[in-house]
Amino acid sequence: TDLSRRIPEGKRNDELSRLARTVNGMLSRLQESFARERRFTSDVSHELRTPLAVIRSQCEYALSPEADCDGKQEALTSILRQTRRMSDMASQLLLLSRGENGTFTPSLAQVNLSRLTAMTCMDLEPAAEAAGLTMETQIQPDLTLNCDETLMIRLITNLVTNAIRYNQPGGFIRVSLSTESPSDEASQPMAVIRVSDTGIGIAKEDLEKIWERFYRADSSRSSDGTGLGLSMVRWIAQVHGGWAKAESSPGHGSVFTVWVPVG
Repeated sequence: TDLSRRIPEGKRNDELSRLARTVNGMLSRLQESFARERRFTSDVSHELRTPLAVIRSQCEYALSPEADCDGKQEALTSILRQTRRMSDMASQLLLLSRGENGTFTPSLAQVNLSRLTAMTCMDLEPAAEAAGLTMETQIQPDLTLNCDETLMIRLITNLVTNAIRYNQPGGFIRVSLSTESPSDEASQPMAVIRVSDTGIGIAKEDLEKIWERFYRADSSRSSDGTGLGLSMVRWIAQVHGGWAKAESSPGHGSVFTVWVPVG
């Protein structure tokens, strides 16, 4: 009942000591797994509490005698917005869960990543303009990638939406796509997707934590998002054999970079 307890290992290298180390390693993994499950349950409950409370209060208002036609319309609009948020959250959680359980298989095909990136940015440009932001793109032409097109659209969308959401009025967003030669970490050319912004930035100690589900560095980063966008970005990069990294300075913006093998 107490997964924090460990078997004394001793300093010898006999069979019993090796067995103790093996069992302790298993207990550590189990402890982390249960702790992660508890955090996940707590995070989901916390994230669902707000939209459910809004939906309930708006339903009660719409059914009250005080609500006129305009008031009921506003209540229904709010309910629809929160329902869409919960639906999107459930969809992303299901996809992440399938990925962790090994039951998800990407639909790989040769995709013109240059055209896909340009089209995705074009679709999101009105949202950037509405937020008072300027979007710039620098896309290497005719870069093809063997990937899941739907997942790559989600990856780019999540990165750009994140840059819009946490930016500052009058700022900019730069989206670039290029290839890099093999490095120490990569044995083949890499497609590099980079999204820069002039937003509020992220503290150094939070840079790795932002990839966790529902994690927000501070209350100012709380928004209408699901809290799963960056988790999805890292997972999608990993599905394609790549990785993601964030660089940031508080008050001076952030740079999110994704590397995916070209092949």
